[in-house]
Amino acid sequence: AAGGALAVVINSATAKVLIGKAIIESTNGNVVIEAANTEKMINIVGSASAAPTGKASAAGVLIVLISDTEAKVNIADGASVTAHKDVQILANTKSTLVDVTLAVSAGGSTAAVGATIAVNILKHKANITLGRVTLLSKAGDVIVATNGEDVSVIIALAGGASKGTGISGTIPVFVT
Repeated sequence: AAGGALAVVINSATAKVLIGKAIIESTNGNVVIEAANTEKMINIVGSASAAPTGKASAAGVLIVLISDTEAKVNIADGASVTAHKDVQILANTKSTLVDVTLAVSAGGSTAAVGATIAVNILKHKANITLGRVTLLSKAGDVIVATNGEDVSVIIALAGGASKGTGISGTIPVFVT
């Protein structure tokens, strides 16, 4: 007896702020220009198989999560940004990837194999490009910042039980 499951999830997203020839001004408060990407990918996959007496059994799971995100801010030309309080130019990415895999196999008197493979691939960019820009704060701070926060969790469980040979294994893979 054999059982198997495959799940592939791909997310690609870009957040952009483009400011050309413009004057941005706040006389009372803050000026905040932000490009932000936030994602949460959760994938739960399982497989089970059982064989009668004397037969072999196998169960397997493969999960692949691919995250390709970007946050951009591009202020070009001769723009002037003025605020009474804070000026903030921000590019932020935040990703949470969670895989839960389970493969269980029960065989008769020969063999049982349970295996899981979970792969998380993260490709994130947070960019800020400033052209000929004057950033001015009358009574606060000027902040130009990029931030990236990635959380990647893999919970992989595998089991093989038999009167003969029981084999199980998990392979977690993280790529950034």
